[in-house]
Amino acid sequence: MLRRLATGDEWWRPLPPGVSADGLRVLAARGVRAFGDGFVALLLPIYLVERGFSALAVGTIVTGTLVGTALMTLWVGWIANRYSRRRLLLTAAVLMAATGVGFVAVTEFWPLLVIAVVGTMNHRVMRAFLYRSNRPCSQKP
Repeated sequence: MLRRLATGDEWWRPLPPGVSADGLRVLAARGVRAFGDGFVALLLPIYLVERGFSALAVGTIVTGTLVGTALMTLWVGWIANRYSRRRLLLTAAVLMAATGVGFVAVTEFWPLLVIAVVGTMNHRVMRAFLYRSNRPCSQKP
């Protein structure tokens, strides 16, 4: 059995035979996105500690990001079918960029906690946008 597994060149392929090169690109893009999401999850606490926040404050802000993501996913699932995908994705992109600027510009705990809860979004929320919205990108609300 080991010999059979080691002889063909099909055993290492991440996708089944017949899938186009676009499928491999999508898989690679999802891997890079997941790596970036995990990297930011590690980078945020390190960044906050370097800025002088206590362990309790860092834990509270990181917990705020998780609570915010959960609440944002529920909220988006509730409203996504009312708006076009384009509008939702543009809004999400602006919110994520504003969150990044906020984390860099703000130095006080309470405003950072609000930014963490309200502004943090990850790929799960973006998927909720895409799956719950039943309007195409070109359709206006």
